[in-house]
Amino acid sequence: MTEIRAAILCSFNLDTLPRYLGPALARKNLPARFHFGGFGQYRQEILDDRSDLYAFGPEFVFLFLDGQDVLADLCQRPFDLAPEEREAYVDESYGELKGLVDVLARRLPEAVLFVHTLAAPPLNSLGLLEFNSAFGLRDAFARFNGSLAALARARERVYLLDYESLVGYHGYKNWFDPRMWTLGRMRLGRMAVESLADYYATVLSAARGARKKVLVLDLDDTLWGGVLGAEGPGGILLGTDGIGLAFREFQQEILNLHRRGILLAINSKNNPEEALEVFDQHPAMVLRREHFAGMRINWQDKASNMRELAQGLNLGLDSFVFMDDSPVECEWVSSQIPDVTVVQLPEDPALYRDTLLRLDAFASFGLTEEDLRRGKLYQEQTLRRGLRESVPTLEEFYEALNMRALVTRASDLTVSRIAQLTQKTNQFNLTTRRYSEAEVRSLVSRPDWEVFGLSLTDKFGDSGLVGVGILAREGETARIDTLLLSCRVMGRTIETAFLAFLAEWAAHRGARLMVGEYIATKKNGPVERLYEAHGFEPMDSQGHMWRFGLESHDVACPEYIDLEYRE
Repeated sequence: MTEIRAAILCSFNLDTLPRYLGPALARKNLPARFHFGGFGQYRQEILDDRSDLYAFGPEFVFLFLDGQDVLADLCQRPFDLAPEEREAYVDESYGELKGLVDVLARRLPEAVLFVHTLAAPPLNSLGLLEFNSAFGLRDAFARFNGSLAALARARERVYLLDYESLVGYHGYKNWFDPRMWTLGRMRLGRMAVESLADYYATVLSAARGARKKVLVLDLDDTLWGGVLGAEGPGGILLGTDGIGLAFREFQQEILNLHRRGILLAINSKNNPEEALEVFDQHPAMVLRREHFAGMRINWQDKASNMRELAQGLNLGLDSFVFMDDSPVECEWVSSQIPDVTVVQLPEDPALYRDTLLRLDAFASFGLTEEDLRRGKLYQEQTLRRGLRESVPTLEEFYEALNMRALVTRASDLTVSRIAQLTQKTNQFNLTTRRYSEAEVRSLVSRPDWEVFGLSLTDKFGDSGLVGVGILAREGETARIDTLLLSCRVMGRTIETAFLAFLAEWAAHRGARLMVGEYIATKKNGPVERLYEAHGFEPMDSQGHMWRFGLESHDVACPEYIDLEYRE
């Protein structure tokens, strides 16, 4: 993984953060270099185009301004400003911050900017007057944060970090240390700095698109209380009160994950008929059979089940999270498949929901249309597998699918998904180059580059945008910088149709030679011979570079795929 370059600009002394940030990033396997601005020097660093900030050239910038610094007059002297002057003061303070964001965006056009919300100090001069007078701080802070939220929603590459909730979760009393402030202008205590380091590591991991894709769950004492085989469907703990409520609320949060694009699966030692009866008929079940992309309910060991789930979903095991109440099962899966993130649930089911909500493995900064439809897409995959098993040959299977592929140039509507695919796709990815949204937009704007997305539909539904092709035109040569397909459409010869389009497109624009590159990784072995299989000739003995003469050869699109290009 390429090294992250991030800058942290703060309105107070945060000198103790580096000692905790390095280990936090190491736990997520994120190599990084940081530029730390001097405390309170953020204005100078941003406004001076010759500052160390711009010499460092960060791809991520954290702008951490504390509310007691940004709205200092209100916090220190809340009664000095008349009620009618307070909104103007807040808006003016926000305007200054927005101006700094504008400068950063202009001078670092490809960087991603993270801005903190402001957390109002609960201990202040107002006391009972907070919501019972015109001088309350909370309304002022809410106005400022609302303006920040609107800015982040309107701007590409600007994201808002909910610092207010982070402080609230840990507790203001535990977060801020007045002794550190008076001694060294450090507002945060040690626990707060450690927690902030973990939070920043989560933010950078999510920004790099490193989220997990599948949540795998046990059943007994995980989705419901008790052992189904002993208690029977009517005896398990699941309902609207008592311990049964804890399991129901846990299921609701799991369903929320499903609805934002995380795949769900079951890995349980149980009688499958009894377990499915609970899913289909128990009135208190929030999760139903259709919410799961895969199920392994049997008496086989759970590590073997996990491997079968990965194979069935065509996903790498490092994209899986496994949750179970049993320490024995957790240790077994962890020892046999280290790539799987294993989470042992606490003894008290009342803590299950919080455990899931605190899990950062699924963190992300955005949702694409494909994310919201992912559960349905994998249900359609099950139907495709059923069709494949019902026909005698692959050729007949492909013909029966009625596949229609649409290639389009990258646009405002597809850039987010294209960037997401470059960040997440591992198996069918010839070069595994990762691009942020800003980097994709930059490529789109260059006259010598072309960025294409491929969408696929068939008789079972619309798979959405599942392929990316990025070409660099270099004289009479068209170089394939990126060629990838989502794992859910592998094995349907879509790559042949995509290559046929890229070759034809390049030839019609004067290219005489197409060059393809294969950069081997631990996961993209399935595409090692892709260029060879499509008539490309090797340019080196390592199988790294391949060429294809466009004047004397072409790539034929399979007859059973209806391929269309639309500007």
